[in-house]
Amino acid sequence: MSTHESSAVRRKRIMLMLLVTAFAAPFVLSWSLFHFTDLARGGADGSHGQLVVPPRPLPEAVLHDAGTQQVSGLLREKWTLLYLVSESCDQSCLQALIQMRQLRLALGRNAHRLQRVLVIYGTFPPHLPAQMLREFPGQMLTPGSAVDGHVPGGNFRLFENDDPLRAGRLYLVDPMGNLMLAWPAGTDPGGIIDDLSRLLKYSGAG
Repeated sequence: MSTHESSAVRRKRIMLMLLVTAFAAPFVLSWSLFHFTDLARGGADGSHGQLVVPPRPLPEAVLHDAGTQQVSGLLREKWTLLYLVSESCDQSCLQALIQMRQLRLALGRNAHRLQRVLVIYGTFPPHLPAQMLREFPGQMLTPGSAVDGHVPGGNFRLFENDDPLRAGRLYLVDPMGNLMLAWPAGTDPGGIIDDLSRLLKYSGAG
C-alpha cells in the first residue's frame, strides 16, 4: 500500500470514528449520568424526575417569542425546559410558566444555560394574554407538530397508553436536542432545582 493510499485509509477511519462518536455521544451522556451520578437514585439524594434512557432525539424546531415572532433559537445549544399545553394557555398553563421562570432564576449564574419553551397543540400562533408578554420575558413557544410530528405528544410518552397532553409534566431536553428527563406534575420545585443544578454541574454542555 502506498503512502497516499495509507493516508486516505487513515482519513476514512478517523471520519468513521467521528461519526460514531457524534451518534453515540447523547447515549453515553445519559448512561454516564445514570450509572455514575446520583440522578438515577430516587429519594432526597437522587433524581426527583424520571430519566429517559436512552435519551430520545427530538427534531429541530423553530422557536417563537411570546409575541409569536420567529427567533433563531432551536432545541439545541442550551438546556431546555418544556411544558406541553393543549389548545389555549389556561390557568394551569400560566402556573407552569411561572414555575419555569422561577426555576430558571433559581439557577443563578447558570440561568443563561437554560431556556423555557411552551409546546402548543392546536392552532398556532394562539391568542396569548398580555400577561405572558409582560411577565414572562424570554419565554419561547413552538407548535406541537414541530417536536413530534403528526402524533400529538408522541415523543413525550413515558409508558404505554401515556397521555402527555394531560400529564402536566415538565420535560428537560439536553443541548443536543435529546429528551432526557421528565418531572411529574406536583414535583417539589426544590427537587427540580436540585436535579437541574446537578446536571449543569456534571455537564459542561449548554
